Amino acid sequence: MIERYEKGGEQQIISSLKPYFWRPLTDNDERGWRVQQRIPIWENLPEMLNVTEMNADASSGSISVELGYQELSLKLNYTFANDGIVDVKFDLSIPDEMPEPIRVGMNMGVSADLQEMSFYGKGPFENYSDRNGAADIDIYKGTVDDFYYNYTKPQESSNHTCVRWLALTNNNSGLMVLGETPLQTSVWPYTAENIYEAQHPTELEKADALTVNISHKMAGVGGNDSWSINARPIEKYRLLKKEYSYEFRLVPLSKAKDLQQIYRDKK
Repeated sequence: MIERYEKGGEQQIISSLKPYFWRPLTDNDERGWRVQQRIPIWENLPEMLNVTEMNADASSGSISVELGYQELSLKLNYTFANDGIVDVKFDLSIPDEMPEPIRVGMNMGVSADLQEMSFYGKGPFENYSDRNGAADIDIYKGTVDDFYYNYTKPQESSNHTCVRWLALTNNNSGLMVLGETPLQTSVWPYTAENIYEAQHPTELEKADALTVNISHKMAGVGGNDSWSINARPIEKYRLLKKEYSYEFRLVPLSKAKDLQQIYRDKK
């Protein structure tokens, strides 16, 4: 796992890039289909994964890590280029006896100095796999706070689907995420734990790092009702497969540039 990343003496990744299978529960998750009781294994699974194999190849600049928990297998491959670009490949195999996750992806803590946010995907408002029909694919720009939606009861928020790239910048530097295939991304000025535990927006506290979620898939928000199993997303928007693979690229940015051109050049 990448623990730290610097460009030009500026630390950009503050806390480790790690697997993430959960979310700060929505009302439908928590009070409806009660994921905390039905599929609790996924909340703390990243901490339960053990390294089963690790290999480094100096000639290709790559490191591969195999992680496991019981019969579950996660393979992560990192390839480092001389210009600072990092390619990440994620392969997850879920055993038949394990329940479905609500997210398949990774997240990391990025420097809170990178407050300018741009992305090419569905927006500008938050959207999810079962709630994105009204969102248009375009390039959107603003601050992290501009794209964060505060619910009366803090919960999963600010996701965007069909994201080709996401960039976080300041006047001097930045970090860009490019998806090999479209991603789902969100950026929170708070930690996931803070969002999950807060009962009111006044209990949210800006963190030292931005939480950046880089998801391959996430379950929809559901809501056929809000008090029973029917609050669960319908089947096509659940994560019922047992094999998941995706790739993305981390690209350091030195100054404000044409981000769409970087996407074309670096993809």
